[in-house]
Formats: sequence, C-alpha cells, structure tokens
Amino acid sequence: MSLLLALDTATQYASIALCEDGQMLAELNWRAQRRHTVELADQIQKLCTLQAVLPTQIQAVAVAIGPGSYTGARIALSYAKGLIAVRPLPLIAIPTLDCLAYAAPATEAPVCALVAAGRHRFCWAQYARTPDTIQRQSDWSLHTLPEILERLTQPTYLIGELDSENRTLLQHHPEQIAGIAPPALAVRRGAILAELATQRWQQGDTDDPVTLSPIYLG
Repeated sequence: MSLLLALDTATQYASIALCEDGQMLAELNWRAQRRHTVELADQIQKLCTLQAVLPTQIQAVAVAIGPGSYTGARIALSYAKGLIAVRPLPLIAIPTLDCLAYAAPATEAPVCALVAAGRHRFCWAQYARTPDTIQRQSDWSLHTLPEILERLTQPTYLIGELDSENRTLLQHHPEQIAGIAPPALAVRRGAILAELATQRWQQGDTDDPVTLSPIYLG
C-alpha cells in the first residue's frame, strides 16, 4: 500500500486528501479563511478517521507550494515538515496553479489558472493542453483581473477563485474569454494535488524538505 497525504492551504480555501496507489480514498474541502493553523490538524485527523488510517501508515506527503497567500502556503508546508521530522517520508511539492490548470476541461484554448492574492490581485499563469497533460507556458505573475485581461493575447479559458463580482466583470470581455470554469469546478482539490504528486513520487522525483520553501509573489 502506497498511502499519500495531500495538503493545500495556499489561500482561504483549503483541501486535503488521502490517496492510495494513485486512487483517491477521501477528500475534505472547506473555506478556512485565516483559520488554517487551528483547523488543519483536526481536519487531517477527521480524514484519517474516515478511512481508518493511522498516521504511521502514511508513506508520503504532498503539499501545494503556492503561489498563494504568504501565510497560507507556509502552513501546509510547516505541517508536512513536522511529520517528516518525526518519521522520514518523501515530500512532493506541487505549484498551486498547476493543480487548478490540471482540472480544466479539455479545450484547445489556452488556460489561465488564478488564485486570489488580496488587494484585488490574483496570482496567475497560462497553460496549454497536450495529449497527455497540461503544461505551464508563462511565468507566475501577480496582477488585478483587468490587468490580466490586457495581457491575454487570444481567447482563454479561465479557472480559479473568481467571486460573483469578478465573473460579472468577465462577461464584459467576451473577446478575451473562451470559457470560465463554474464555481464547483474552480475549487482547488486535494485529490488533484495527490494525483500530480503521486505521478512524481512513482518516478522517484521528490523534494528536499530542508531547502523547500513556498512560492510567494510579493
């Protein structure tokens, strides 16, 4: 049994999952806002209880490494490093926006993944679909939504943390939008983080917990 625990606290939305041999066992998603620190351990215990899993059975840990909020991304990473300090485990870090883009439906249009970063700004990057996966095509950037729209050179599919006000704004720019993921599909999921991490783990590609730090766009 190859049991992996996935942790994502990169923004006000949090998600955790248990994955066994590449298959999801259980997942919890919730709006933590700024309560990650006090809620994460209890939610992990709840997740393990759902599957009758003991912490000692976990064989690897995956974390969403950002970009996201300065504090949020550090909480999952700190928890993961704490687990590893007690019992050496493989650690796999996946960029937050990669998790979002991976969840986008099949489309020939470029994909723009974005997460809220405060002060009306978003962390974002553009991706392109290949036959097997989706690959990042740009650097991570930090802009307001109107600034992002100005930088899109062709109709693009958007996926990520967009509230009703943002979605209304996008309706006024049909020439730049190939589609917008509905709210239910735009939530970052621990199961996707776990799937991407499992792919790396199976290839023997892991991260050094000593040097690993979150991606943060100031």
